[in-house]
Amino acid sequence: METSTTAAAGSPVLSLKGVSRHYKSGDRVLNVLRGVDLDLHPGEMTGLIGPSGSGKSTLLHVAGLLEQPDSGEVYFNGKDALKMSDRDRTVVRRLSIGFVYQFHHLLPELNAVDNVAAPLMINGMSRSKARIRGTELLRQMGLNERDHHRPGQLSGGEQQRVAIARSLANKPKVLIADEPTGNLDPNTSRVVFQNLFDIARQEGVAVLVATHNVELTSFMDRVFSLQDGRLTFTETLSRATRHLVSADAPSGTYNVTNSGPVMSWAEIASEVFRLSGRDPAEVGRTTTAAYSDGKDLAPRPSHSALRLDKIRAAGFEPEDAMEAMARYCQATRP
Repeated sequence: METSTTAAAGSPVLSLKGVSRHYKSGDRVLNVLRGVDLDLHPGEMTGLIGPSGSGKSTLLHVAGLLEQPDSGEVYFNGKDALKMSDRDRTVVRRLSIGFVYQFHHLLPELNAVDNVAAPLMINGMSRSKARIRGTELLRQMGLNERDHHRPGQLSGGEQQRVAIARSLANKPKVLIADEPTGNLDPNTSRVVFQNLFDIARQEGVAVLVATHNVELTSFMDRVFSLQDGRLTFTETLSRATRHLVSADAPSGTYNVTNSGPVMSWAEIASEVFRLSGRDPAEVGRTTTAAYSDGKDLAPRPSHSALRLDKIRAAGFEPEDAMEAMARYCQATRP
């Protein structure tokens, strides 16, 4: 169990509190998001992983003010986004939120610098000033010699870097990226992500990225796993991946989990109750034998844990699970 330790100081630029979203299909109700809490801070890159259908895109739509939740709260720069008019939300999206998708959607008749400059000109900036900003962003993306090429003359990775530069043209406070490297090979994906990471840091943009590529979590400050609409901190995975990549560790399979004594689920639940100010005695306990009584279940060990020898030998020391648990409960306690 792991919690975030790297949230940036100060107020979040975007905050989701208790966000839920469901869809109806005939008599069936599909709960896509259930009670999601998420804060995005300036200059911080937050990753979102999870299988297809887990709610990643829906969460991005809510965070990008493209879709309203059924319940919960959404604050942008301290203002209640759900109480804004449709027009005000549109203005926030146009001026303060950038979007990057798996497909670049560049205008084929414009060259790279004019594709980047287009949003600025739409918002009233002169063409000359917009092109100066576009040229600078393309330089930061490593495309300073490709700025006058049209999309059809660029590689897939170059096209995606132009799309990222375009999303940053208006100096947004938040960037929403949905599988931005989904169509790129692993090496190109890393180059594109490194460019995005560097510019986001430099310009203080809060970035929320949904990806299937776990390797890219090495760039993230925080990583969340979305399973059945519930967020779970996976920062240990992010830090471990970053360490293994930067340390050029031997290829292979590494167990990643928190350290500390092996505990039963009842013991963990009791600790959560204690840290949350509730009586641990409220936690009901049962034995494996009692739970499996009358059921055709395979025998299960009463205690089991992943071995951490290999990843420790690679120089990574996981955080103690109970220390992480205490910090999380302290941070989330009302």
